[in-house]
Amino acid sequence: MNKLFVAVVAVGSMMAVPSAFAAGGMLKACKGELKKFGCKAKTEADAHECLEQHEAHGKKDDGFKHACYEAHESYEKKMGKEEKGEEHHDEKGEHKE
Repeated sequence: MNKLFVAVVAVGSMMAVPSAFAAGGMLKACKGELKKFGCKAKTEADAHECLEQHEAHGKKDDGFKHACYEAHESYEKKMGKEEKGEEHHDEKGEHKE
């Protein structure tokens, strides 16, 4: 009985870990950019707002490290904030009209 309990707790813990990492994904992935731009972000939303002001459209990954760019794009998709209109990015993150 104890082994079953330990197994259930272990599986539950493993399932919770990815969501904990995802919650702070942009804060961790964009740590260098946030510091560079003087962002005082304490939440993903704060980080997103600051990074939006510093996107370098036309540059690869909008001028961010690739991991930061991916985390930023993932946040936008998760929040339903995908860019609207004529602006699009190709699979390499390069800006296209």
